[in-house]
Amino acid sequence: LGIPAEPLFRSLIAVFLLLTGTLTAQELLIGNHDVVRQSEYPKDAFLIEADAQSFFRISGFNSTSTDHPLLGPAAVPDFESIYFVKYDNEGTPLKSNFIRGTYYPVYAGSDGGGITIMANANQEVDANDGKPIAIPMNSNVEFIGNYDSDCQLERLINIWGLIDNQYVYSEAIMDPEDGSIYVYGDASMPLELADGGVIGTGQSNVYFYLIKYNHNLDRQWVYQFGFDMAQSGTSPYFRKIQVFPGHEGGVLITGVYGTE
Repeated sequence: LGIPAEPLFRSLIAVFLLLTGTLTAQELLIGNHDVVRQSEYPKDAFLIEADAQSFFRISGFNSTSTDHPLLGPAAVPDFESIYFVKYDNEGTPLKSNFIRGTYYPVYAGSDGGGITIMANANQEVDANDGKPIAIPMNSNVEFIGNYDSDCQLERLINIWGLIDNQYVYSEAIMDPEDGSIYVYGDASMPLELADGGVIGTGQSNVYFYLIKYNHNLDRQWVYQFGFDMAQSGTSPYFRKIQVFPGHEGGVLITGVYGTE
């Protein structure tokens, strides 16, 4: 690609457009390319379709710098960041943004040309909105961020009101019909929600939870279930839980529940 050799790792994205040349043959045309140079091994990257004309690339920095024209502020040594870049359908970078606190997104999806990110952080979460989310001692934070089609922050929420020495590790998925977000997982102790209420009270030793937020990140409802420990044996566990948004706000939950 004609890029000068430099003593830096490279995270390279190149978009290839496959166009039909004739009725009997196809021609492969190479689109633009974009290079994110960094002084550490690149983190995993994900591509998310925004609409027919654009897509997002989302990845992270652990402790590095970069000369990318859109990502300079996102890469600061000693600070972890999730970053994302929006490209047009030929691979030209358009806009970008970042969130400090972690370098790995648990889930990201797009609705209406914007992007929604759910992640788990062990450092203070800062989305450049002047409202950082602090981390309790020996704990973590799970958050969801909504960004518009220009990569500008619309809203960032903390899911939990955790206290010291509490951890939670949730998954998330977006409903493609309306952009709502489902956050789900299992826990072994009651957990307080940041916007009010406590889940897990009166449940078994291990319980499953499912929290629905609308496109604006307003909580809609919480569903939870456990099992009768007198009938379930000891050391209960959930495995391979999957959530599938359905038609008109419905949802299918599958998984394995077992005991020893």
